[in-house]
Amino acid sequence: EGRSASQAVVTAIGLDDTGHKRFVGVDCVDTESHAGWKAFLSGLRARGVDGVRLVVSDAHEGLAKAIAETFQGAAWQR
Repeated sequence: EGRSASQAVVTAIGLDDTGHKRFVGVDCVDTESHAGWKAFLSGLRARGVDGVRLVVSDAHEGLAKAIAETFQGAAWQR
């Protein structure tokens, strides 16, 4: 009680085969660390997200590393 913690709301939006945007996931993580991003992306993968060819995101170092580990072969763009 009386404490605050640094948390981030992270989201993922994808495009389906017809080019329509689809909401893929949202989560609240303790920090925007590699571990937080890895858990979020791994959760997406566990729920069936596959065939990822391109990820567009900011250049957060932990995020870029988690993308490379989780969606191997996907291109990344800032």
